[in-house]
Amino acid sequence: MNQKVYVACPENQEIHVFTLSTQGELSLVQIVAVPGQVQPMVFSKNKSFLYVGIRPDFQVLSYAIAPESGELSFAGSAPLLGSPTHIAIDNTGKYFFSASYSFNHVSICPISQEGIVEAPIHTIEGICAPHSVNPISDSNTILIPALKEDKIRVFNLANGTLIEADTAYMIQKGAGPRHITFHNTKQIGYCLNELDSTISTIKLPDENSTLVDILQTHLSVPVDFNQTYWSADIHITPNNRFLYCSERTSSLLTAIELNSEGLINKTIGYYDTELQPRGFAIDTTGKFLICAGQQSDKLSLYHIDQNSGELLHRTQYSVGKGAMWVLIK
Repeated sequence: MNQKVYVACPENQEIHVFTLSTQGELSLVQIVAVPGQVQPMVFSKNKSFLYVGIRPDFQVLSYAIAPESGELSFAGSAPLLGSPTHIAIDNTGKYFFSASYSFNHVSICPISQEGIVEAPIHTIEGICAPHSVNPISDSNTILIPALKEDKIRVFNLANGTLIEADTAYMIQKGAGPRHITFHNTKQIGYCLNELDSTISTIKLPDENSTLVDILQTHLSVPVDFNQTYWSADIHITPNNRFLYCSERTSSLLTAIELNSEGLINKTIGYYDTELQPRGFAIDTTGKFLICAGQQSDKLSLYHIDQNSGELLHRTQYSVGKGAMWVLIK
């Protein structure tokens, strides 16, 4: 069955909806006009809704997803207290999180039984430049990278409230922790640091221990990189074998090999990609990677070599202006 691809295009206030064939071909099926600059997007827990954050009138919009075509239909909206930088859903599917980098807070909104995100019920203030909200699968633990603190703060979710733990991951000074992806064992995470383009491999807290630890620090760009570090996005393949991240100044994608324990083994290679690759996604089969160019207004589709993890560029597609967020279901 064809997968569905959703691309946020804030500069012309649109979401572009594609189908992705099993052969790795994209076909445009819908362009949705959005009442604002659409930026972060996330699926509901059952993937029957798409939630999007918009500005400058800070809101979260709920769109129902048609089961067969993947087309979107507007279902509701709710106000947010600050510009949404990254959004997420808790493991129960009952709560929606919005990190606001510029407003230094994270908001929690309930999700109605009908699947619509409602107005915030709780806000955590005083997180300096929170860049993402990352619920650990099958857990009440939430990791929030505070970019200007060089710290990943740890919270527990209880009845729609985030309660901060006594421990936090301290990242090297000037790293700027940004986005996190998780190994499927739920024991290891990978934090991409925006300001020094490193990846911090972290041991996750579990029900038996609140201890947190950084296991590795790996440079995600070439050692002779002499430009301003500006890393953006990070994702892992479903089989846990390969890790990919993007860097915007050089417009690079980096492929990394993981060992059987989830530790970084080596860098596979560096690949030129779309201009300013703020967002990309890996499909559910782990065979394709789709990268958006925030300044090229294009998508590049890559085939992931299942043995080596190398990227093979397949096709380029036109998309809306400022393309920056990609989701695949």
